[in-house]
Amino acid sequence: MGGLLCGDEASRKAVQVFMREYCHKKNIEAVSETLWRALKVANTAVFDLAYDGVEEKDLGTTLIAAVIDTGKLYWVSAGDSRIYLFRNEVLQQLTRDHIYENHLQLDVASGRISQKEADNHPERNHLTSYLGLMELPETDQCVKPLSLQNNDVVLLSTDGLFDTLCESEIVATLKRNSQNPAEELVKEALGHNNKYQDNITVVTLSVFNA
Repeated sequence: MGGLLCGDEASRKAVQVFMREYCHKKNIEAVSETLWRALKVANTAVFDLAYDGVEEKDLGTTLIAAVIDTGKLYWVSAGDSRIYLFRNEVLQQLTRDHIYENHLQLDVASGRISQKEADNHPERNHLTSYLGLMELPETDQCVKPLSLQNNDVVLLSTDGLFDTLCESEIVATLKRNSQNPAEELVKEALGHNNKYQDNITVVTLSVFNA
């Protein structure tokens, strides 16, 4: 979370702990179970980082993780980073953003506020779940693994990408079939010279002979 002083420290700790936990996966443990366990352990590690007994640090991080196993895609997420599937030139968001906008839309549906009020709410993009909390209030995980097809592309990114590039721009970049689509997407976003450009992390997984 770039707006916090120790966001980089939190993200490093989350990745290190998550990868360590996943690499300790037992053969009898399902991929989805391991992802969920690793996410919880990583959250505890980031929470402990904020409360080290000496001073309280203001930190947190989003996390998304994807695993391809025997031609199937598994994922888990907390926060507003996203996982997409690019198939047959169509981009589909697989994860759900954990932001206050979701709660505002419930208020709109119940008639408590108008759509205009929701669209202009100053906290609509605030995170409602992320690593670094005592408990994760919201997480996202595939109910069942997604069977992948030849030429599918799995895209993982932070909001620095999709807050700058619209969906059609992301699709246009992926359609180029470059050797490094992740790098191309980052270049495309930075090329907009956004004054308030957020940090960007992009990973792409291209599927061949699924």
